[in-house]
Amino acid sequence: MSRVADRTVSVAVEGGEIEVFIVEPVAETRLTLLCLHGWTLNAAAFGAQRPLAGMGVAIATFNRRGFGSSRLLPNFATELTDLSAIIASIDTPIVLYGVSQGARLALRHVVSDGSPVVGLIVQGGHIDGLQVEEAPGEGIPFESYRKWLLEGDLDRFRKHWLQHPLVFRGCEDVVPSQLADLISRYRGTDLLTEGALPTPLDIRTQLAALTLPRLVLSGSKEVASRRRHAAALTAMQNTQAAVIEGGGHLCNISHGGAVNSAISAWLLSVFD
Repeated sequence: MSRVADRTVSVAVEGGEIEVFIVEPVAETRLTLLCLHGWTLNAAAFGAQRPLAGMGVAIATFNRRGFGSSRLLPNFATELTDLSAIIASIDTPIVLYGVSQGARLALRHVVSDGSPVVGLIVQGGHIDGLQVEEAPGEGIPFESYRKWLLEGDLDRFRKHWLQHPLVFRGCEDVVPSQLADLISRYRGTDLLTEGALPTPLDIRTQLAALTLPRLVLSGSKEVASRRRHAAALTAMQNTQAAVIEGGGHLCNISHGGAVNSAISAWLLSVFD
């Protein structure tokens, strides 16, 4: 594997700064894979993607506002501005890689007037405006979680969330303490802050019109409703798909090698 180096860049955003953690080849960097983590997670969720830096791709991660070590006031709408500022700070072509709520952010970005990117990878994404029925147990019980957080019962929230199919399914072989550690810094500030969560939007027409190269990753154990979102994305132009056998919603964590192979193959097919 090629030698890599780590560096941190501070990017000015509304209300403060965001630290962007970058692992990059010592030799020339052809692309930057900018990774957007999902709900309750943080930049560490992409630790298994570090080996991708060995193929001439820099891996950039950051804690979205209100998550991980970030002390910025959570606001999903403001994150679009954050993302544009981070993209503008990077001097190589960028492929966005969004997981779960991070995928939702990435999808909104590419249909906005934000800073341009050359490609998009979506895992466990949610297309705003696409109505898909959720089977019992698939949805996130935000109101119950908000109640428990208001009561200060973080332990109850964490125990329930770690058993939710969006977290546990496909991660059966992941050390429980690893999953617990990934959500340990989540304090629920987005649920407890008025206006912080995503507002309704319909981006289907704009998304379908894009010619941007796309890769859709989906674990074979992903919940049915998210698989339908993935199928809708896959049907759009200039989109490839890869199913990660045995993986679930968080297959980049549980099946990092298979996810990295799929990403590497797609990058080579599109950008080489």
